[in-house]
Amino acid sequence: MADLKDALLKSGLIDRRTTEDMKRAERAQKKRKGKVSVHREQERIRLQRQQEEEELKEEERRRQRDLQGASAGDSLQRIIAAGVVRPSPGNRRFYFVDREGRIPFLELGDPSIRGLSGGELAIIEARGEGENEYALVTGETAVVLQTMDPAVIRFWNKRTDRRS
Repeated sequence: MADLKDALLKSGLIDRRTTEDMKRAERAQKKRKGKVSVHREQERIRLQRQQEEEELKEEERRRQRDLQGASAGDSLQRIIAAGVVRPSPGNRRFYFVDREGRIPFLELGDPSIRGLSGGELAIIEARGEGENEYALVTGETAVVLQTMDPAVIRFWNKRTDRRS
């Protein structure tokens, strides 16, 4: 409101005496409302803020419950998504055995094949809609998946005596 008064004063539409009269009228109106009205307004604002805080806390609790209550498949999919490595493009076929005993292949480049041979990469079964999808993941991700669901790993040249 003060900005509007300042703008009107600068433009010359009202004079300084009118602005002082407006300020006096505002003070009188506040006084008429009394301390009770001001207190009620402050209380209403406080309750509104408190309610908003409670809603935020409830939302956070719900989010935490959802994270904790997520099924193992959901968390497995999150781990897989975090560890997926994009295969290097190439035309060499890398064969492996799937759950049903079939022998599918991935067309990979030399860096990906070296990673698979050295145990730095693994092929896992990423369950998608319909057909099985396969993906490359890091060796660290394969270690985590080994503890959660070893059947997901389709190929991993896990080495116990790694030499650096």
